[in-house]
Amino acid sequence: MRPNPSLERTATGLALGPLPGVVHHPSSGPSAIPASARSAQTLGNASPTMPPASSHISADTRFQEAAASLGYSFEGELKVGGNYVPLVRDGATLYISGQVPRVGSTVVVTGRVGSEISLAQAQVAAKVCAMRALALLQRELGSLDSVRQILRVTVYTQSAAEFTQQSEVADGASELLHSVLGEAGKHTRTSVGVYQLPKNASVELDLVASAKA
Repeated sequence: MRPNPSLERTATGLALGPLPGVVHHPSSGPSAIPASARSAQTLGNASPTMPPASSHISADTRFQEAAASLGYSFEGELKVGGNYVPLVRDGATLYISGQVPRVGSTVVVTGRVGSEISLAQAQVAAKVCAMRALALLQRELGSLDSVRQILRVTVYTQSAAEFTQQSEVADGASELLHSVLGEAGKHTRTSVGVYQLPKNASVELDLVASAKA
């Protein structure tokens, strides 16, 4: 991916750092996805499988397992690029601003899904977006075990004219949320195809959650 100075002002959430061994590729080739997830980038392959949820393992542990599966670290400083905040809490309800698949200062999956980007790549992008949202919830609540329910998720996909699998792209995020949070990760959802997204991101996600009393 070519450096883009404007990325420094677009952080919709966390500044995330790659794990050792993560390899980024220019957007003209396979999208910039970690080496551990690169097998998912070939057309027809499924996206990385998230570890199944277990009632005997904390949501925070499952979050770390999901991060390892994707090959990214979701820890880092908060950066805000405008007159907004990444999370607003109103009582027990938490609203998460739109999250793109951004790691550090780089949007790691860019381009139009269905022409430049495969479905599998877009599903990985949706998982990265969902992990960013979970990282914000974890920081606000202290633990993901304090999430009572994910109430609503909206997934936007930058789509080619003939691409109609927006719901399958969103399945990547839904799978991850359920894997990390179990029953608390089940949610209502809207999947939307759009012409363009900020910084040429392939996917953007926002969500609403509720916290335990």
